[in-house]
Amino acid sequence: MIRARSFSGVDRRIPQNLYLAAYLLFIIKYMCEASVIIPWQGIVDTIIIILFMCLLAAKLALQSYTPAQLAGFTAAAVLCVYSSINAKFSSPMLSFFFLITLQDVDLRRVLRAGYRLKAAFIIAHVVCYIALMVISPGSITYLYRGSVERHQFLFSHPNMFTAYVVWTCIEFIYVNYGRIRAVHLAPILLVNILFYIFTNSRTGLYIIIIITVLIAIEKSSARFSDAVLRPASRYVFGVCSALCYALTVVYSPVISGTAKDLWLKLNNLLTGRLVYGAYSYHYFGFTWLGRILHTPAKVYYNGHWLDGVILDNSYQWLMLVYGGVFLLLVSAAFFFAVRRMDNIERILVIAYAIYALMENYTVNAAICFPLLLIGKSIFARRLPDSGLSEEQEAHDGGGIPLWKRKSA
Repeated sequence: MIRARSFSGVDRRIPQNLYLAAYLLFIIKYMCEASVIIPWQGIVDTIIIILFMCLLAAKLALQSYTPAQLAGFTAAAVLCVYSSINAKFSSPMLSFFFLITLQDVDLRRVLRAGYRLKAAFIIAHVVCYIALMVISPGSITYLYRGSVERHQFLFSHPNMFTAYVVWTCIEFIYVNYGRIRAVHLAPILLVNILFYIFTNSRTGLYIIIIITVLIAIEKSSARFSDAVLRPASRYVFGVCSALCYALTVVYSPVISGTAKDLWLKLNNLLTGRLVYGAYSYHYFGFTWLGRILHTPAKVYYNGHWLDGVILDNSYQWLMLVYGGVFLLLVSAAFFFAVRRMDNIERILVIAYAIYALMENYTVNAAICFPLLLIGKSIFARRLPDSGLSEEQEAHDGGGIPLWKRKSA
């Protein structure tokens, strides 16, 4: 248990504002990277990373830990940094630091500012896109799924645009859940249907529908939480991890008959995503701690022509790029954190795990925030001010502050 002095008065805003500033910088970084109209130079990206790492370091200095917690967090931080360096992706490291710096932070207030920033960014891109279609339609480029035209709305990919739209809507639902009624869910669903017509990105629409249905049931059934939400949210990420690992490993040139037919049906259900992971696993193997995955631009594998190897399944992405150890860690974290979550948070854990079957950026908390619910439920727990001195707290097994501060 954490035992640390609480903040009061103006001081209480310090940890909140440090965390909020870092989180908004986090969003700016990744949304600008996803935009095709905002120039995003390497030096700017580096400055942004340095700034929010300094903010989070200052936030960490205001927190308190037991010796065991400090040792565990340090080991996990080393693991995430090592994986990020190996894979040349910063998401594991940055998302982890956002998890462990949630002490004295009101997550809903942070997410309220976050979804407003994202919404403004999305609206600006949509308005610019519509203006560009009117003024210079020939300058618009489209992606195609077969013969279906897909609009990107000046984002790098229709799926990326949809991801921001969907999770911004979900953040709004989460932050305002106490006041959410069916009349509020209907326009959110309609907005996502409208964008689906243009982007043809199905995953986001499916997730919004799933969340809408689960919320409707939760608000009308008192038994639904204990009977369904609690057990489902506790095990869903671990079950999906095991399932995706098994499906990735089992598919090889020797598989045949009924087993192959069933596998191909599941692959089609996930719109061809499984085969990319199966190819990567059988030619490059599993990684525990992350690595760069060098794959060819075009390859023939087990009856499939692959135009580039795109791992759009987060579970495969973890086991083949970031490191399979994260499948175990995230599964365990959700298992323990769900016990301290409320119903809407459990719904979002279920939606998050299902969404991870179809997209690979769920480890990025700037896009998909449910990872932060782990931090809210586990790392942000505090005891009220005990009135003891720091030396007494440390002697009695309480938290060791990383930086001394005045008591309330």
